[in-house]
Amino acid sequence: MTKFLYALNEHNNLIKINETLINSKYFCPNCHSEMKTKKGKIREHHFYHLNKECSFETYLHFMGKKILYEKINKAINNKLN
Repeated sequence: MTKFLYALNEHNNLIKINETLINSKYFCPNCHSEMKTKKGKIREHHFYHLNKECSFETYLHFMGKKILYEKINKAINNKLN
């Protein structure tokens, strides 16, 4: 089963499943539909789409670009400071 481990919060920031807060809204970084959290005791915690499914491959492609972009920006900012 494919797991969505990241989503965007209401401020468009990338959030890992273990950083989620109660009563916050989360959105798919790919299709922008609302996502909910599943944090049970048996299976791995993950996000799931509320209304529709999007391509997991496209989601992974977007996540790779977003994470790489954030790491590069962080490295540049650290070098400038």
